[in-house]
Amino acid sequence: MLIFWRLLCAHFIADFTLQSNKINEIKRKSTLGMLAHVFLHPVVSFALTVPYWNTVWCRLGPVSLYGWFIILVIAATHFVEDQMRVLSIRRSETTDNTLYFIVDQIIHIAVIFVASGLMGPDGKWIPERWPVLGCLAVGATHFSVVFIYFLEKDLSCGAFPAARDKYIALVERALAFLALVFIPSYGAALTAAMLALIIPRLIFFKSPVSMAKFSWILGSALSVGFGLLGRVAL
Repeated sequence: MLIFWRLLCAHFIADFTLQSNKINEIKRKSTLGMLAHVFLHPVVSFALTVPYWNTVWCRLGPVSLYGWFIILVIAATHFVEDQMRVLSIRRSETTDNTLYFIVDQIIHIAVIFVASGLMGPDGKWIPERWPVLGCLAVGATHFSVVFIYFLEKDLSCGAFPAARDKYIALVERALAFLALVFIPSYGAALTAAMLALIIPRLIFFKSPVSMAKFSWILGSALSVGFGLLGRVAL
C-alpha cells in the first residue's frame, strides 16, 4: 500500500488543496480548463513518488507496468471521469450535487487503488505515516469545505463560502487537526482543538452566532474526526 497512499495523498492535494475557485470554474467551461486541472495530478504524483518511478507497480499477465506509466494512465482516467461528469451535468441540465461529488471521488480512489498494484513493496497496509496524515489533513480542511458546500447547496441552495469565510474555516480546522494529532495528552489535545475551532470564529466574526451554523458544526465534527484518525495513524 506504500504506492497507494502516496498516490492518494497526491490526489487529495491536487483535487482539493491546489484546486482554486478559478480552476474549478474554468474546468467546467472548456477542455483546456479541464486539462489545466488534471495537469496538477501527475505533477504532484510524480513529486510524491520520486523513488519509485522506474519500479513495477502493476502486472497485466506478462506485461509489467512501471510507475511513470501508471501515473500518466491515472491522469488520463481522471480527465475522462471529470469530463464525463461535466458533460453529464450539462446534458441532463441538472446541477452538480453531493451524489455526483461522492461518486466522482469513489471512482478516482478506486482507479488509484487498482493501478497502484494493491499491496505496496513491503506488503503493509500503512507502511508510511506521512501520506496517511496528508490525506487526513486535506480531509479536515479543503475536503470538508467542498463537501459541506455541496450538502448546503442541496439542502438549502447555499452558495460557496466567500474567500474570507473559507480561509477562516480552513485555519480553525487545520489548527484543530494539528492539536489532535500532535499534542500527547488526549485531554489537552481535545481542549486545544475546541479552542482552535472557537477562538478564530470569535475574533473574526465578533459573535458566537456563527457557531450555530450547520457548516461550523459539521466542519468542526469532521476536523475532530480526521484529527482523531490521524492520532491513531501516528
